[in-house]
Amino acid sequence: MRRRAVLANAAVGLMIQLPTCQASDGSVDELSWLTHRDKNRFFRVEYPVGWEKVTKQGAALLLRDPEDVRAQLGVTVAPVKIGSLSEFGSLHEVGELLLKAEKLKESTVPGGVLLLSERERYGKMSGIRFYDYEYRLQTTRGNRRVLNSVTVENGMLYTLNIQTMETENDDKIGELNPSPYNQSVYGFDVGQGCVE
Repeated sequence: MRRRAVLANAAVGLMIQLPTCQASDGSVDELSWLTHRDKNRFFRVEYPVGWEKVTKQGAALLLRDPEDVRAQLGVTVAPVKIGSLSEFGSLHEVGELLLKAEKLKESTVPGGVLLLSERERYGKMSGIRFYDYEYRLQTTRGNRRVLNSVTVENGMLYTLNIQTMETENDDKIGELNPSPYNQSVYGFDVGQGCVE
């Protein structure tokens, strides 16, 4: 499968929404976290306490906040014919493919995709390379902030995708006030050693 098609399927196939957690004073509420370990597909991810597992075709994991059915977090796992993330492309090249897939969606407003950050990190337990992206997405259903993390391990493409609906205060959210869901990104890791 071509790398562009695989990334497009991962990005388009699992659209996820999360509410922005803002206290009345504008500060981010503290969340409590649990860890999901998938011993069959060899990944782990941290998620807010109280969220429930639901099923969706194509999702290796889909979690939903029972108090807000729009609040979801998901992971997809898809086979690829490459052995590493660097074979897939550079940090910027993979980010461009991801943004291109978002731009092609019917609900995306023309010119409505803006990359906010891209970074390379290594799994806390596995040491495997991940590419992480944050971008703004304007759609006909509202504006969203997207967190995305991808890696390749043992012929599988792992994708974590989180979306939050933007609020009026999101222009002020930056490095000093990061998304409360960055914990899920940093807690996302793959490989047999991270689920034992």
